[in-house]
Amino acid sequence: MDLLQVYLDNPRVTPDLDPNNVDINYIADSLGVYVFASMYTTSNRTATALYDLAWRKEYVQELYEEAQEINKQCNGNELTPHDFNKMVKLDSFIKESFRNFDDILGLPHICIVKSIYTFKNGYQIPKGRMAFLNFLDTHYDEGIQGKDPMKFYAFRHLERNASATKIERNLTIFGDGKHSCPGRFMAVNQIKMVLHNVILKYNVTTETGKIPPKKYFGPVLNRVYDGIVFERRKDSVN
Repeated sequence: MDLLQVYLDNPRVTPDLDPNNVDINYIADSLGVYVFASMYTTSNRTATALYDLAWRKEYVQELYEEAQEINKQCNGNELTPHDFNKMVKLDSFIKESFRNFDDILGLPHICIVKSIYTFKNGYQIPKGRMAFLNFLDTHYDEGIQGKDPMKFYAFRHLERNASATKIERNLTIFGDGKHSCPGRFMAVNQIKMVLHNVILKYNVTTETGKIPPKKYFGPVLNRVYDGIVFERRKDSVN
């Protein structure tokens, strides 16, 4: 079910489900918020993955060879969904970039039980209280991530056969269950498209070649990015 239909089936937006009595302004405003939010998050994650590509030079050759093979198979034509599915190493690299993005808190949830919700560990929150997920608690948990969870390992998820769009406890940025982000498939493919073309054409580095230290503004990562340098490959494709 798409988002528009969800609103049309909501009695608060469409009283008595009458198609001639729809709160069009509410729907337009809500859809606008989703559009601009998705533009920001996708572009932000693309930029982060691009910097990870510049910093993690040990993975570039394997990613380049995969991109070359895919480009050869599609004969330089426009990429298809089937081509995106072949980008398994790049997919794992992107997911590892997601995991290391390092905002501490996110995905706010409101307690909607009648009075108080009690967690398994005994902690309680009252109805109406806002709760946030602790990303670092899962993204760096060795029991969930495997060996060396603090280390950036690009092919960690390839070995587990877990794509960047797969909803699992291993990565919580897309949410979980029926409320998981429906736009994650398009977002991941957009990031793949950008990085695939960059990898084919350029060697990417930063001006200093150093990964900057992580600084936080409250629970949000406030990373200061170095200048990025694109050097045309001698054997790059057009």
